[in-house]
Order: sequence, then C-alpha cells, then structure tokens
Amino acid sequence: MSEGSMGHVLAFAEQRDGVVRGATHEVVSTAAALAASLDGEAHAIVVGAGDLGGAGPALGASGAERVKVASHADLGSYAAEAYASVVADAVRAGGYAAV
Repeated sequence: MSEGSMGHVLAFAEQRDGVVRGATHEVVSTAAALAASLDGEAHAIVVGAGDLGGAGPALGASGAERVKVASHADLGSYAAEAYASVVADAVRAGGYAAV
C-alpha cells in the first residue's frame, strides 16, 4: 500500500446510462464514514461505456472525494469478468485499505 493511500476506501458505483443507481449513494456514504475513521478519503469508481462524467457530482454529493471513471465501448453491457478486472486494476493502483 502506498503511503498516500493508507486509509482510502474505494466504492463501486453502479450506473445505468451514466446515471448513478439505487443503493450506490448508501455505499458511497458508508465508504466515506469508514475512510474518515481511517484518516483517509472515500473514492468511487464508475465503470461502463460512453459519457459517465455526469455520475461525478452525484457521487461527490454522497461523500466521494475522488471519482475514477473507466469508460470503454467494451464495458457497455455488464460483464462480471471485465468489470472485476477494471476494479481490480484500480484497487492495485490505489492501494486501498478497503473496497
């Protein structure tokens, strides 16, 4: 884990057509509370195709201090292996304390 990310927490943000869905707001706010208890930041990752930038403000309002966007045409339809690979890469790169 890198020194700068000791208490950071990553939340997966479910979206449909760039709009944050359902319980994602609860997930992000819980991640923010956990990160605060660890002296870190809550980050969120949104995965899909097309313009996902609109998810950022909603995730920020729920407590995400940073939003990572992984957008690629191949991620347009949910595929567990592809999504898991993207999230795993983000976890490795960020050295998160929790996901």
